[in-house]
Amino acid sequence: MVATNGRTVTVFGGTGFLGRRIIRHLRYREFSVRIASRHPDRGHRLFGPDDPQLQSVEADVHDERSVADALAGAYGVVNAVSLYLERGQETFHSVHVEAAQRVAAQAQRAGVERLVHVSDRTTRFSPPSSSSFASFQSIRCSAAAGPDCNRPMWKMLRKRLLESWGEPRHP
Repeated sequence: MVATNGRTVTVFGGTGFLGRRIIRHLRYREFSVRIASRHPDRGHRLFGPDDPQLQSVEADVHDERSVADALAGAYGVVNAVSLYLERGQETFHSVHVEAAQRVAAQAQRAGVERLVHVSDRTTRFSPPSSSSFASFQSIRCSAAAGPDCNRPMWKMLRKRLLESWGEPRHP
């Protein structure tokens, strides 16, 4: 086991398909986890209310203050928020670029030591696919949070790498 020294990791998108697996992995490694979700009751339903090292908080990656509050005192952050279908204001650009940039910028301001941005989209530019292009931009936009964003402990992972944790992919 890893010695976590009571460090808290905030997981945005923690109630989603991949986020749930990330939270289970972090808890297995004995990290305290703050599940940041627009629907904090889902965190309680998914993981139960009995684990004192799990906290569900209301947060919206589109809201600067909400993101800052969710990151307060966190050692690390995982951005596992994803969008599969655009609807109204929820666009690939708003989620995969603007929200990713917001999380990275707020993490830097909060002094977060570890940041992982998970993307389920290709990182290669693909003109016909606005979602692929948005994810490509999110990598570049995360760097806009400042020079510390390029430090060794701030990483971008592709979703496929994380799906090898023994869980089947959803259809």
